[in-house]
Amino acid sequence: MKKRKIMYTVFYIFLITITCIIVDINRKGIKNKREKVLSAENNSITEAPGIISEEQQHNYYFKAMKNEQEEINYVKRNGKFAYKYCFYDIDKNGIDELIVQGDYYNYAIYTLNGDKVEGLAWNKYGGNLKIYPTKGIFCWKGGHNNSEYIEYIGIKDTQAKEAASKSWLYKFTEDSMHPYHYVYKINGKKVTKKEYKKYVDALKKEKAITCLLYTSDAADD
Repeated sequence: MKKRKIMYTVFYIFLITITCIIVDINRKGIKNKREKVLSAENNSITEAPGIISEEQQHNYYFKAMKNEQEEINYVKRNGKFAYKYCFYDIDKNGIDELIVQGDYYNYAIYTLNGDKVEGLAWNKYGGNLKIYPTKGIFCWKGGHNNSEYIEYIGIKDTQAKEAASKSWLYKFTEDSMHPYHYVYKINGKKVTKKEYKKYVDALKKEKAITCLLYTSDAADD
């Protein structure tokens, strides 16, 4: 009888020990899973520290237009600084560029480098700005005195680089002017007219867009 009681006692102790071990293992498993989830959550936050909202981006530009008036392309209205502008993410990197039409530069384009507004490209004597969004390229025309040009410019890593261009001169007579001395370039290198046309024709298969310009008196509160 005593032997049977001893056997039962040992058996119960064994069951209780096994149960405690299983519970402890489950607790550790739950803890490990929770730690992994928290770690994943923390990583997802820290992996994209530079992404800011569209509203925050625009506020940086508005601040620059207000505080650095003579550094940003502007128009003068009744003695006040004003801006004809629009926002567009030309290079599709999640950061809008600021496009401004003004008195000094007909067009100027700015971007954000962190929280700093930096100039990308300026066109003093031209206009007709067009954007080819899937290529991250914009185009404008210009001219001064006896020369004219068309430029296709791409944006990469907060830098603007000429993708292609066409320029020419004019020869004037008493009653007319004649274009001559055409120069064609792709990525800064001279190319033939045929090569330039092939590049531009491929680019123009995509429909170009233009920005609607808003007007704002940046000096006003």
